[in-house]
Parts: sequence; C-alpha cells; structure tokens
Amino acid sequence: ASGRGEDPHKWVNPALYGQWVQIGFASAYDYPSNAIVDFEGFTKIFYAMCHPLYNGGHRLIYPNPVGIFITSAKAEMLGFHAVSLHRVDKDPSGIYRVYFVNPNNEGRQDWGQGIKPSVYGNGENYGESSLPFEEFAGRIYAFHFNSLEAQEKMEKVPIEEVLKVKKIAKESWGRAYTWLEIKKLW
Repeated sequence: ASGRGEDPHKWVNPALYGQWVQIGFASAYDYPSNAIVDFEGFTKIFYAMCHPLYNGGHRLIYPNPVGIFITSAKAEMLGFHAVSLHRVDKDPSGIYRVYFVNPNNEGRQDWGQGIKPSVYGNGENYGESSLPFEEFAGRIYAFHFNSLEAQEKMEKVPIEEVLKVKKIAKESWGRAYTWLEIKKLW
C-alpha cells in the first residue's frame, strides 16, 4: 500500500478481517498536504455509521479496522496505529463505549487528557479494550464504512457532539497538524 498517495489502511488484508469490510473509506488525514481535512465531516460519518443513536440502532456485525493516532500521557502525537473496532454498546453505567482490540494494550495505557482505555469493569469481553465513544472518536483518523448509507445518517449527528470530539483531537495529536476546513465529498 505504500506509495499510493493515500492511507495504507484503505487496502486492508481480507485474510485478516474478511471480505465484509466496507468499501467506503474515511480518512481525516490527507497525505499529500500532511493536514487534517474536514474533520467535522469525518466525525459525522463515524457517528452516523457506528453510534446506535444515529445509525438507526444497528449494531456492528463485523470487526472494523480503524486507524488511530497514538498519543503520550501528555496528549502529544507519537504516531499511527491500527486497532480492530468490535462493537459499540452501553457500559453497565449507561455510557456508550467503543469496544476494540488493541494488540498493544495491557491495561496501563494513558493517552493523555484523562483518556485511559480500560480492559475490565466497563463491559469489556476478554481481550477487549474500551473507551467512551467521544474519547475514542477523538483519536481516530481512518475507518471503513458503508458509503451507500452515510449521507442520510450524517445529518442526524448533532454539531455539539462533533465539536466535543474536535476539541479532544485539536488539544492532543491535532497540535502536530495544519487543519483545513475544506469540505470533502464523503
């Protein structure tokens, strides 16, 4: 995938994830300009496709490879990483969380801004990590989605949710990038 001028996560190995990985691909990071482009649109798509309040109450039925920005305990950008998003559900206290498999998580990670993935106690299955939805959304930069359903569902996502995620991103890994408010066609 290297040298194609786009995010290498776009070309997922089907042997690892299966043929059901959606062909739509969203990336907030623009390789040619080394900038973040249309983060608000990107966040709306993530909410519209994954959050039960905005996607019609649908559960994820397949693992979704997701690109995340890795940050230090001071919320400084360290690099790129990939995790497998397994599900979104309410935890025992009623908060929507993203449950994912992170091969590098043993339960002691600190991503800064008080964001610490948990590995138990919040409804995790064995091997899963989890974060509240908006905290996870504030660290992602790429994911696959159903491009046939995205447009109509994006309009349901409140701008207040999007701006919370954008604040998390801009105050952490986002400090390392130029942000372009150019709107993309998703």
